[in-house]
Amino acid sequence: MPSLGRKLTPAEVLERIYGAVDELALSDNIDGDFWKVALCEALEMNRGFKSLYLSWCSLFNDEDCVTLAEAFKSTQTLTSISLVGCGNFGSEGCTALAEGLKNNQTLMSIHLESCNGVRDGGYIALFEALKSNRGVTKLHVACCSLGNEGCQVLSEALESNRSLAVLALTECDEISQTGVKALSEVLKRNETLRSIDFACCSQFDDEACKDLSEALKSNQALLELDLSGCRSILGAGCKALAEALKSNHT
Repeated sequence: MPSLGRKLTPAEVLERIYGAVDELALSDNIDGDFWKVALCEALEMNRGFKSLYLSWCSLFNDEDCVTLAEAFKSTQTLTSISLVGCGNFGSEGCTALAEGLKNNQTLMSIHLESCNGVRDGGYIALFEALKSNRGVTKLHVACCSLGNEGCQVLSEALESNRSLAVLALTECDEISQTGVKALSEVLKRNETLRSIDFACCSQFDDEACKDLSEALKSNQALLELDLSGCRSILGAGCKALAEALKSNHT
């Protein structure tokens, strides 16, 4: 218990307010330096937060990502983080988070949906980190500007990564047949991915579906595949998928 004769640190204030909680949601509340400092101090001191939700924090920026990434290097308790809708940080911040992941093996779930400021360069840094990270099992980068170049690096990461089980690329409208082909090639050999979500990817068409179908003929690990809302898939793509399912038993 901190002494009453001194000023409490930001982390101690945070702990006094929220107590010993497993999940900490500060969505929309990170509107001052005090909270940002408190949060990072708490993580560095391993205060016990397992899940951290900063969704739709409009003031959360690249500088804050750098600070948070430093905390990643020392925290041993955090297993899930959500930065959904934090549109004020970009590729620089995402690159910083990626650096933090290289030294963190406890974080298991990352949600970066609708982070509109992040471009392919940021995602590429994140995927590069997955080549050495062995902790992350769920990655959600939906509703973003991830494109074919990013998909190529992601496929390279999946060649060596043996932990990622859930991948959500929902509504990534810049991914076309080229990106899907790269991912499909690695799916022929990947044995850890259990779920992949391409829902509402507007450029996912018959050719992309054919490439993915070829991968499904040899892949026996994938359990869930979501192509709902991919309106560019017509008869040829559906036929290829149906043929693949005849030999796929998972």
